[in-house]
Amino acid sequence: MKEQRVNIRIRITVDNLSPENSSNIGHSISSALKPETRFLTGDEKIRITSKNGVISLNISANDLQSIRAIVNTYIRLLSLSYMSLNLQNAIDL
Repeated sequence: MKEQRVNIRIRITVDNLSPENSSNIGHSISSALKPETRFLTGDEKIRITSKNGVISLNISANDLQSIRAIVNTYIRLLSLSYMSLNLQNAIDL
């Protein structure tokens, strides 16, 4: 029996700011997380893109456990990145 891959697509919208700021934050977060994609093991793949304040994650792996671990990790990294950018904005005010 041929093994099937598990794929998931996640889209997160940064919409509580002006369109320009949303786009900048989306780009900053995706740029910060892209280097992390090199550390995946096995056949896992992740693609991170950002356009107009929408961050897209496309994740592919051989099993559900791997997908779950990757999703949990990247959602936490996205959240921390967003919180740190908001903290920096508050400090700059």
